[in-house]
Amino acid sequence: EYDVNNHHDLDWIKHTVYSYIRLYESGELNTVHKEQWYNKHVWLPIDTVFIISVFFPNCSGESLSLASSLRKNKNRTIGSTSAIKRVKSGYK
Repeated sequence: EYDVNNHHDLDWIKHTVYSYIRLYESGELNTVHKEQWYNKHVWLPIDTVFIISVFFPNCSGESLSLASSLRKNKNRTIGSTSAIKRVKSGYK
């Protein structure tokens, strides 16, 4: 019977090693990919080791705050006769 306290570490190691071997043998590491591909295939196995940890919350990816969006668009004017500029988002 699987017990997370007794089997988690070994299960994670086996899964991670197997995933990286498959990735290596497929030749996909020799191809240029977008950042999200690397997040999913390379960093995900490392992130998952911290899933049950209360000391390292898993915060993968990026998020945009409402404050950043409002700051970037405070001078944006909406005109009814001309094209509207797109809403800005992302980093400063």
